[in-house]
Amino acid sequence: MADVILRVENVTKTYNKTRALQYVSLKIYEGEFFSIIGPSGSGKSTLLKIIAGVETATDGRVFYRGTSVDPTAPEADIVMVWQTLALFPHMDVEGNVAFGLVIRKVDREERKERVKNALAMVALTGYEKRRIHELSGGEQQRVALARALVVRPNVLLLDEPLGSLDAYLRGELQAELRRLHQDTGITFIMVTHDQSEALALSNRIAVINSGRIEQVGAPEKIMKFPQTAFVARFVGDKNVFEGTVQEILQGMYVVSTPMGVFKAGVCVKPSGEVNQGTKVAYVIEAAHINEGNKYENHLQGTFLGTVIRGSSRIVRLELPNKKMLLYEIYGENGTDTFEEKKIITVSWQAEKAYILPI
Repeated sequence: MADVILRVENVTKTYNKTRALQYVSLKIYEGEFFSIIGPSGSGKSTLLKIIAGVETATDGRVFYRGTSVDPTAPEADIVMVWQTLALFPHMDVEGNVAFGLVIRKVDREERKERVKNALAMVALTGYEKRRIHELSGGEQQRVALARALVVRPNVLLLDEPLGSLDAYLRGELQAELRRLHQDTGITFIMVTHDQSEALALSNRIAVINSGRIEQVGAPEKIMKFPQTAFVARFVGDKNVFEGTVQEILQGMYVVSTPMGVFKAGVCVKPSGEVNQGTKVAYVIEAAHINEGNKYENHLQGTFLGTVIRGSSRIVRLELPNKKMLLYEIYGENGTDTFEEKKIITVSWQAEKAYILPI
């Protein structure tokens, strides 16, 4: 296993008596692509700024290769690409990219060669003399990346790097980030609210909620084995019903919820025992729900609409208690015509559902 390059140890941050971060601890390994995801206001960017050394933790510490990061003298090997990019409009592309080298007093010839190489990395060769206002949003993002890469950091911090781009450009820049990470071997730490982006790019992901880390793991583990009800709701298209274990029969968990009584074949137990009367979150993925009442768990809902997801569609149903249920259909499968207010019956196998203690 690679060495730990960054260690976050019990970091807390308080603003005017409001805790933005609460006892956050993380280990980030050399050369990995690590993403931090969570809803707006969850503390993602605050954590990134503390790692960068530009924000001071109220309590706790950040260590870079075993040495504490000092906010009064941020670690030069850790470079941040800000969400706002912060490019200098009075400078051309070459001047912007070279800025960090000028500050570091790199001599002119080496500076020129490193700028040339950095622009080649982000496919901007020939753009040296262009002004920032002459560039598209995607090109400006590439300039910001080149400016960070040219100083040869060991850790690159990315704060919502693709947040302002349209869907097409986001896809292009995601591929660019993946290639840059593979080519440079730099440790990337990215903050994003876009879970699909994090799942596509990352070796590991931390899910943060209200200033606390809910779960850390590989993308597939986060998707398939969430350890809290929040992670189950936040990552992927899952239906989460809160309920109580009514009984346990031959390995099946019978759960009473406001939507009805359902069976689940799996229990994820990060802590504590699950018995009759235990409060749980009942989870079933949209992909495992089928139209019709073929299986033991079934519900009826009123059609609300669909969302296209490439070759599939996510169908939204309103349940009698006004909660929403999602299920996924592929290609030509599923209901032929969706009419407003149409009543649809869906069902799923108990083996595909799981419960989490609350």
